[in-house]
Amino acid sequence: MRINIALPLLRPFKDELDKKTGPLRKTLSKSSPHYRWLDREEWRVTLGYFGKVGDPIDVEHVCMAIEQEVLGFGLIVGVTGRFETFPKDQSYYGNRNTVGLTFEKGGDRIAELSGRIADKMNGLISNKYTQFKSPYITLVRKDRRRRPTLPNGRIKKLELEPLECRFNKVVIYISDKRISEGVYVLQRSARLI
Repeated sequence: MRINIALPLLRPFKDELDKKTGPLRKTLSKSSPHYRWLDREEWRVTLGYFGKVGDPIDVEHVCMAIEQEVLGFGLIVGVTGRFETFPKDQSYYGNRNTVGLTFEKGGDRIAELSGRIADKMNGLISNKYTQFKSPYITLVRKDRRRRPTLPNGRIKKLELEPLECRFNKVVIYISDKRISEGVYVLQRSARLI
């Protein structure tokens, strides 16, 4: 099983972001067709993940630990910043590039929450947790099979009017790839306030 820990984006924010990123989608579909725009259901701020957890009891311990750790952290208000390409120095993407929307405000609080969860997770199941240290909303991913890279200059020139988003919970996505059924995803959430 894989456990992905993230801050979900509220529907009104996704609606607004969807409208505002139309020009980016058009630019990328023409200039970089080997990049895939994620479905809006996949838009979120990933804090970290466990690549593989085999024991269902460990999964339950992870969920309970996250619920305890985040309770009382408080509402996070973020304001979006600019588009950037990743990875920079992060090796867990393999050979894929990602386009993410960074935060102009609130990123420090998200990073603090991410660090708290990482400390708890590394103490729980050692050496298995991967933390995302730079908070951003993943919007575009490069197809693993293609070589061309995304034109970084074009992405950096794209500007987006800042959007405010509020986070009041952490969502835990638990997926299990099954031979006959594809990927099964179960969600649990833990409130920040």
